[in-house]
Amino acid sequence: MTEYFDKRRSVPHTPITAKSLSTWLHADGAVADQIRARDWSGTSLGPLSTWPSTLRNTLNLVLNSGLSTLILWGEELLCFYNDAYAPIIEDKSDTLGQPFVEIFPEVWPQVAPLLLKALAGETTFNDNFSVRIERNGVLEESWWAFSYSPIYDEIGTICGVFTPMYEITGRILAERQRKDSESSLNIHSDILPSMLWRVQETHLPVWMNRQMEEYFRGTPHADWVHPHDRASLAAAWHRAEQNGGGVHHSHRLKDMHGDYRWHVATSEPRRDEAGKIVEWVGIATDIHDLHLAAEALGENETLLRSFADNSTDMLWIADVASGEVQYLSPAFYRIWGEQPADTPVTWDHWLATVHPEDRAKQAQSRERLMAGEMLHEEYRIVRQDGTIRWIRGTLFPIISADGAIRKFGGIA
Repeated sequence: MTEYFDKRRSVPHTPITAKSLSTWLHADGAVADQIRARDWSGTSLGPLSTWPSTLRNTLNLVLNSGLSTLILWGEELLCFYNDAYAPIIEDKSDTLGQPFVEIFPEVWPQVAPLLLKALAGETTFNDNFSVRIERNGVLEESWWAFSYSPIYDEIGTICGVFTPMYEITGRILAERQRKDSESSLNIHSDILPSMLWRVQETHLPVWMNRQMEEYFRGTPHADWVHPHDRASLAAAWHRAEQNGGGVHHSHRLKDMHGDYRWHVATSEPRRDEAGKIVEWVGIATDIHDLHLAAEALGENETLLRSFADNSTDMLWIADVASGEVQYLSPAFYRIWGEQPADTPVTWDHWLATVHPEDRAKQAQSRERLMAGEMLHEEYRIVRQDGTIRWIRGTLFPIISADGAIRKFGGIA
């Protein structure tokens, strides 16, 4: 920078008297106090009373500003700043009035060209400037928004650089993390065999993964769900929106070739800070082959019983019309603490074993199953000996080939 200042004509400045010294620095704060307390007579600037009026005026402006601002003064680019800027250099010692290159040698190669532009009368602005800065003895990557502007004295000579600035490292790192998270989410969502989506109040997707895009490619949204399943799905959505819970439903979806395949879908609400639902996130898994296998399994009762009889979970199948449990695996008697009886177990018998505090909710299960909804429930039962057990159950409608629901099934 010396070459630049060597070309300037020295301009005399009218000093102020010691008596008036206390009146030109119209600022409070830690940095202002440091300026007042320091003996500047041994520096290149000389005593405070000899400081040029341009520097005094600029300092008053900066010291009274709440925006972190740096002044680089004279051919040495001496550093002056305000209290808002002080935290930026809190781990550096003896910085006030020192040359910029001595305070920030690690950033000098990057900023020197910009400073030269300012000293030549050109203002520069950067809203995302990356630089490695030394903090606590370690070079750290950081980002800044700042402006370099020339400071002119009374006769139009450039005598320094005015630099308002603030650090945006936190924002940049947060944005980078968000993008990394989104990228990771997209990668994972695209390798999942299921369809993922986000919908808002219209239930139209605002985002879907690749599997969902490929499945419905060219299929109008109104035709996605099988006509026979639309009413029960709409009822499930309405119930979830009223109660604030999730949506669990099995239905047929039309693919890009015009074929319908069975899927089980789950959607959960996402809320804002006030608790308002702002969107729904969901997943749908193709169970068509499993559904067909289940039908075949229903026809092969021997195979079903062999599986169920050896399961530690309780499996059951009930008739919709009568409520009679047509199949009940042996695990029921162990879990419920009952003895096998000659009379069949019914839906009402099961409901009577549910804890009174949980019974009202479970009483709604039958209606929801008849609407085509799959349920995931946790509830308590009261055994015959008075002990209480927690049950986690999955209840689902068994849909026949003609689309009718004539049976329920469950695992507990």
